[in-house]
Amino acid sequence: MFIGVVCGLTAAVLQSVSYVFSRMFIPRHGSAFHLSICSQVLMGVMGIILAGISLAFVTYPVSWKYFLLAVAWLVSYVMAQSSFFIALKSV
Repeated sequence: MFIGVVCGLTAAVLQSVSYVFSRMFIPRHGSAFHLSICSQVLMGVMGIILAGISLAFVTYPVSWKYFLLAVAWLVSYVMAQSSFFIALKSV
């Protein structure tokens, strides 16, 4: 339980820090789209690495329902993150 609390607090701190760095990135590079692409590539690489590691410990369900749910989540997440970066640019 202690590890879960520490990981949760670490995630919260890093999420807050990411907002500050996102705000600094946009004036320097001038594009919320560029920030969206960079962040998605970085998260994609980390996700592939962690998915590969997790395959040793868990099995993922293989079904169309699971696949469609994962794609819907991915599309909505990318849209939400892009919208956030666009809003951050206008503030």
